[in-house]
Amino acid sequence: KSEVSEDVKHKIKINKLWRAGGWAMGTRLPPVGEIPLVQVLSYHREYELIKMDADGPEGEWLHVIDGLLSSGALTIKSMVVECNGCTASMMHTFQHKHGY
Repeated sequence: KSEVSEDVKHKIKINKLWRAGGWAMGTRLPPVGEIPLVQVLSYHREYELIKMDADGPEGEWLHVIDGLLSSGALTIKSMVVECNGCTASMMHTFQHKHGY
């Protein structure tokens, strides 16, 4: 009789919890490391499209992107944002200062 490792048991358990439309309620995924947005965006100087929809931090992300666009460190042709935590002044800045 062969033993199944804990890692394999965990993978089997996670796979059983998947359902169409997302994870089952109460599912806890293992922790992952964080990568700062500035680091992610620094991989390229120009982007054709950025889509942001994370249910919460988009307002903070736009603040970071505003600084990168204003300094000339980043160029983005198009953005799609489902904006939680965005202020009217931030949206005005992106529309009138950056042309989105």
